[in-house]
Amino acid sequence: MDLSSYGTFLNEKASQGLLERQRRHSQRQRLRHIKYQEIATLDTRSWMAKVPDETYLSALTLPGTHDSAAYGSLWPFVSTQTLTLTQQLDSGIRYMDLRCGLRADVLEMVHGRALLGRTLASSFEDMYTWLSANPTEALTVQIKQDRAPEGSTIGFAEAMWRLIDASPSKWVLGGATPRLSQVRGRIQLLRRFAMSGRFRPAGIDVSRWQDNPSQPFRIRTRAGTNIVIQDHYNPSKPGPLPGVVAEKFDLVESMLDLASEQPRSVLKSLRALFSSLSDADHHLRTWYLNFCSAYQFNVLFQSFPYEIAVGAWSGYTWVDGVNRLLQRKLLEARGAKKRYGVVLLDFPEKPDPELVGQLIATNFGPRCAARRRGHVRISAKAVLALAITLFLIFIAGWIIVFVHGPVDRSICPPFLHACGSHIDDGNAILAVG
Repeated sequence: MDLSSYGTFLNEKASQGLLERQRRHSQRQRLRHIKYQEIATLDTRSWMAKVPDETYLSALTLPGTHDSAAYGSLWPFVSTQTLTLTQQLDSGIRYMDLRCGLRADVLEMVHGRALLGRTLASSFEDMYTWLSANPTEALTVQIKQDRAPEGSTIGFAEAMWRLIDASPSKWVLGGATPRLSQVRGRIQLLRRFAMSGRFRPAGIDVSRWQDNPSQPFRIRTRAGTNIVIQDHYNPSKPGPLPGVVAEKFDLVESMLDLASEQPRSVLKSLRALFSSLSDADHHLRTWYLNFCSAYQFNVLFQSFPYEIAVGAWSGYTWVDGVNRLLQRKLLEARGAKKRYGVVLLDFPEKPDPELVGQLIATNFGPRCAARRRGHVRISAKAVLALAITLFLIFIAGWIIVFVHGPVDRSICPPFLHACGSHIDDGNAILAVG
C-alpha cells in the first residue's frame, strides 16, 4: 500500500466501522420500541392464562429450548443454555428438550456423550414445583435417549416409566394433540424413544426422528397426530460462520412461514366453506417443531452453538446469530397474531432477553400489552364491517324515502316519523308530526 494514502485508508475503515455501529444501534432502538409497545406488561410466568382453554397446544407459538438441561458446562460444544430450567420457565419457555442416558439404573442428563451432572428426576422435580406455583401454564417435554445404558439392570423405557408413574397426575400421556384445558398445570410428553414389551406406548410418539436431515420431515403417529420437524443441526457443507448462519436461518424462516400460513378458503359453496374450515382445523392440530440450534465441527471450521445462536466475529466482520435474525423476522411482522409453532432456541436470552417475549406476543396480536392494561382492542376487520353496515343502513334509508316519501318527493330523513318541506322567508322548516 502507498504510505501516502494510508491515512485515507484508515479514515475509510473508521467511517465504515462507525456506520456499522450506527446501523446496529438503529436496529436495537427499533427492537426496544417493539418491546415497549407489545410486551412491556407481559408476565412471562403466566402468559398462558390469557389463552382460551379450547386452544390446541399445537395452535400456539411455543418458545422452547434445545438441549434444555445443557447449562453450566465449560465446554463450548456442550453448552447450549445459561439459564436453569426454572429460569427458562420464568422467562416464558414452555417446551423443553431433555436428553438422557441410563447409568447404574439412574437416568442422567446428557448432551451426546457428555454428562451434565444432574439427573432427570431432579429436572422433573424442578418442573413439578414450578407448575404448582403456576397452575395456568402447560408444558410440553420432549425426552430423548442420547446414549446407551451403562451398568444397569433395567432398560431405558422401564426407568423412564418408573419416574413418570411416580407422579401420574403431572403428566398427559395421550397420543393425540391436546387442548390447553387438558394440560394446564401438567406436562404433555413427546416421546423420542421406543417403548415396547410390557410398557404401553405413552405420549406423542416421535421415535422415528430423522438425524440431521437437510430439509424438514413429517411424522404421522398411529394416533393420527402430525408433526413437521426442522432439525438440521450440522451444515451440509463446511464453511465460514456467515454461510453457516445464513443456511440455518433460511431453514428456520421457511419453517416459520410454513407454520404461520393459513389454508386458502374458496367460499363458492357451503361445501367449500366446510372443507376450508376442516383444513384450517387440521393445520392448527399439526405440530411444527423448528430448531434454531446448530454447530459445526470439522477439520477446517469450528462453530460453537453460542456463535451460531448469538453471533460472533468472522475475521473483521461481526456476524449476527440466528437469535438476532429471528428478532428481525418478528419485527417485520409488526406484532401480527401468527402461529409459528414450537421455536427451540439456544441461549434464548442472548443477545436480547426480550426474544422469548416477542415470540409469546405473536399469540395475542399487535396490542397485547394494551389489552392487558384494560384497553379494548377493535380489529381492522371489525371497523370495516361496522362501516359497511352503517353505509348499507344509510342507502336503505334513502331508498325508503324515495319509494314511500311525500308526493312532491321532498327530501326527508328516514328516521323522522313524518315530515314536510316548506319555504318560509328562505328558511327550511321541518314539521314533525
